Amino acid sequence: MRTWRQIRRLSTDSYRSPQPSTKRSSTMSQKYIVVFKEGVTPEQINKYAQDVSDNGGNVTNRYDPTFLKGFAAAIPDQFLQSLQSLQGDVIDYIEPDGIVTTQ
Repeated sequence: MRTWRQIRRLSTDSYRSPQPSTKRSSTMSQKYIVVFKEGVTPEQINKYAQDVSDNGGNVTNRYDPTFLKGFAAAIPDQFLQSLQSLQGDVIDYIEPDGIVTTQ
């Protein structure tokens, strides 16, 4: 399992995390990191990235599969549920994306 420090080093995305909101509509998109299992091919990852785009999301960063098989994306809540149902199958984990600091 990768640490957040390794993931942030791999990322070239320099966005600032939005401030948390107390209200969320079912059509809002939040940023996530989607990480696939070791046996998943680049073609499969591309298919899921395209599915995110086709369902109103936006892939903001693709990671080097040598280090991390996955991508960062703004994913609409309703499509996030579909991706979450694949955890344990082709998706290893889905984590909220954001800036991580050390003290």
